[in-house]
Amino acid sequence: MATAQFMKVKTSGKWEKGLQTSIFIRDFEKIIVDEPASLGGDGQRTKPG
Repeated sequence: MATAQFMKVKTSGKWEKGLQTSIFIRDFEKIIVDEPASLGGDGQRTKPG
């Protein structure tokens, strides 16, 4: 049975516009998150949490 492994990585976020934020994790392509239209976002991106 494998044991779960965790590692600490650096992340950051940058507010873009409205409720849209770009998330940066190490050297991966940025992830853009936004709230759905019913909550004031544009509803076109991944929603947070």
